[in-house]
Amino acid sequence: MTQPPELSAFTPNPLDFAVMTYSFWSLEMTMAWIIWRDESRVAEHSAEYRQKVRVFEEVETPRGRTDRLTTLGLSSLSEIADELLFFENPGCSYDEAKNDLWHALGTGALVATAIEQASGRVVDIPASRWPYLAPWSGEPDRVCLASDFHREVFVGIKLPVLAILKIWSGAASSKVRNPHSSSNASSAKRGAKIRYNWEGFTAELARLIEYEGTPSPSADPKWIQARVEEKMAKWCSISWGKEPSSSTLRSKVSKFLASL
Repeated sequence: MTQPPELSAFTPNPLDFAVMTYSFWSLEMTMAWIIWRDESRVAEHSAEYRQKVRVFEEVETPRGRTDRLTTLGLSSLSEIADELLFFENPGCSYDEAKNDLWHALGTGALVATAIEQASGRVVDIPASRWPYLAPWSGEPDRVCLASDFHREVFVGIKLPVLAILKIWSGAASSKVRNPHSSSNASSAKRGAKIRYNWEGFTAELARLIEYEGTPSPSADPKWIQARVEEKMAKWCSISWGKEPSSSTLRSKVSKFLASL
């Protein structure tokens, strides 16, 4: 029996969020643009999009483990870094994108507005501070930047979209570099990272669902989305030698199940 929409996993169309009309993007949305130059990818890392996504998460109940619907949490830079390990032919690597972004912020070409945690004031983060700032996830569901020993923390970081598009315009190139980044030759010496695509994952997931059936807690309390995620995590470990983060895995499985 088909579940009511409010009780089903749901993945909205990223293009419905018109992120190119926003005045400001988050740090994660900006990184997504630098890497992919794709409006859909930017939207997928926006708070508005993630609040609309409905995915199943495993919870403990008196009757045992089961799934419940929830929304995605806020995106994070670590999630983007993890996602890139399994993405075929991104515009550039995570480190290249971060270096480009930090360079623009450190030279004043791009100015970030944020809340200074110590004072609670909305401030423009000085360009001179960026060489000493690094991503920090010390607080749940908040994007923070903290200098050494967490003495200086900024949250709620916003970057002006017009300035972003002026610096990183057009389609994603094979490599995105700032004028002061290392040469292609030096990059080659470091060696390219192994990258994976999700085609094999989706094919295996489709085979699993065809064999086991679509998870339905009401029909079979033991065959829930969490079990699907566990099986696919094991498949990733065997096939790739590495497992994606639980949030990335949950998102991929949820999208597939929502498409059925």
